[in-house]
Amino acid sequence: MSAAAPEASAAQPPQAPHAAPPPRVAFIAGWGRSGSTLLGLALGQLPRAVFVGEVRDIWTRGLVENRLCGCGQAFWSCEFWTAVGDAAFGGWGRLDLDRALRLRGAVDRPWNQPLLRPRRRLPLPPGAGQYRRLLGRLYQAIGEVSGADVVVDSSKIATHAHLLRQAGIPVQAVHLVRDPRGVAYSWRKTVLRPDGTAGQGYLARYGPVAAGLRYLAYNAMAEDLARCGVEELTVRYEDLVADPARSLGEVAAFLQLALQDDLLVSLARGRLGPKPTHTVDGNPLRLRAHQAITLAGDEEWRKGLPKRERITVTGITFPLLARYGYRGDSQGAAGRGAASGGPAPATAGATRVLNVCSSGGHLVQLLKLRPWWGEMDRLWVTFPGAATESLLQGERIVPAHHPTTRNIPNAIRNGLLAVKVIRSYRPDLVVSTGAGVAFPFFLVAKVLGIRTIYLEVYDRIERPTVTGRLCYPISDLFLLQWEEQRRYYRRGQVIGAVL
Repeated sequence: MSAAAPEASAAQPPQAPHAAPPPRVAFIAGWGRSGSTLLGLALGQLPRAVFVGEVRDIWTRGLVENRLCGCGQAFWSCEFWTAVGDAAFGGWGRLDLDRALRLRGAVDRPWNQPLLRPRRRLPLPPGAGQYRRLLGRLYQAIGEVSGADVVVDSSKIATHAHLLRQAGIPVQAVHLVRDPRGVAYSWRKTVLRPDGTAGQGYLARYGPVAAGLRYLAYNAMAEDLARCGVEELTVRYEDLVADPARSLGEVAAFLQLALQDDLLVSLARGRLGPKPTHTVDGNPLRLRAHQAITLAGDEEWRKGLPKRERITVTGITFPLLARYGYRGDSQGAAGRGAASGGPAPATAGATRVLNVCSSGGHLVQLLKLRPWWGEMDRLWVTFPGAATESLLQGERIVPAHHPTTRNIPNAIRNGLLAVKVIRSYRPDLVVSTGAGVAFPFFLVAKVLGIRTIYLEVYDRIERPTVTGRLCYPISDLFLLQWEEQRRYYRRGQVIGAVL
């Protein structure tokens, strides 16, 4: 591992040590025009959290261009950022800005992702050590000045998250995705940039090919954070605006932050209350944080995106469409669980849940979740038998083929059964506690873009189950009953023992 020698500088920042631990960073990952500013504003209303926008660009948007902070003041006039500069560097004037810009330009670039991953075989980019120390002091100061335990950063580009981790800052990633057709349409629009203090400009624009390729690259980089050991939760923009209370509740639980009652009430009404922020860059929406914001989905692309461009973007981003739950027919999907060849968008009726499990203890543990699925329309896939019929009396049951352990013919039969059942029942969710019968159903559900939830069994603490290991990469939500199980499932959510 190597790093370039420190460059000579006329004004080196003071090296005063910080005693307080660094704040935890909730890093919104993905690509632009996916709703990251909206999500950041919502998370910034949680207790112990502060939303600061896209800090990756503080050197240019803040210090060079002196753009408006979310509070409405120019960056150099903002009391919050002035205090941050004082705490981090003894004042922004003592920072060698040219050096910071050179380091940022050399180190924090998307093509450096392979060099910044852990367990790399290649040396770090020149200047990486210096730049991450700069970031460490900056985020330490943000935590101290704000008094927050969690700093919400919507920088999105995954290389920045890697650098924060290397600086010793705890990072949790919220991977925010949106239908790529909606993203591409947003990037093609001419949008006035209202945050300039030296004249107004316009936000960057991309055509369908450039937008599609960037969507693939930046979301793939965001997904890679989980493979590098970063706790990560994937959230869809469409779900966030359709049911903000539910989506923000999931994110708050992931970040171990409380969701207060008044915010829940506001979200249930489709509104975000006013709360001024100090955001350094981002969507112009950040400048309206002092007003109440109506949470409404932007579906203009369905009528506004030309057919040829829609087909182009669909073709380029097709590898990610089903994974994120979007239809691959260039029409998109507005609700949870819509995918090409799969279920239609959710209607006003009850949520359809497909409960899949082996008999015995797996079935008993799934039955313990009755308070959750009890009000849903449901169908069971499990092994037949007297005990099963007794436990599921009055329920609709589809018998699965068994045994499943090292039985390839039955695995094939259950795969065909999964296609048949899922296509006919059209569930919104597939839920399982294992064992072997779960995997083919999760695989088919993933291909069709249907959401999946897996609960690892109660009695496997010392080592993971085979089915758990198979289903973990393709599960939208992976639930654990013991904290010890997180050793094997880093993005799993501990809900406690159900037995």
